[in-house]
Amino acid sequence: MPTKADLEIQIESLKEQIKRLQESENKLEKELYRAKNIPQISRNNTILTEENKKLTELLKISNIINDE
Repeated sequence: MPTKADLEIQIESLKEQIKRLQESENKLEKELYRAKNIPQISRNNTILTEENKKLTELLKISNIINDE
């Protein structure tokens, strides 16, 4: 039969395991959240890229006009 000290050691060990599992769970939840948002991030990136192209063209036109 385990002694009180043995049980206390086991309890501390279990507490550490629980803590590590909770940390792992938190990391996985964050990864899942990011993974779910990847399609939206990709769409936003595409939109911003297109807007950037338009603004670049406008800037070129503006520079041509200013040079004349």
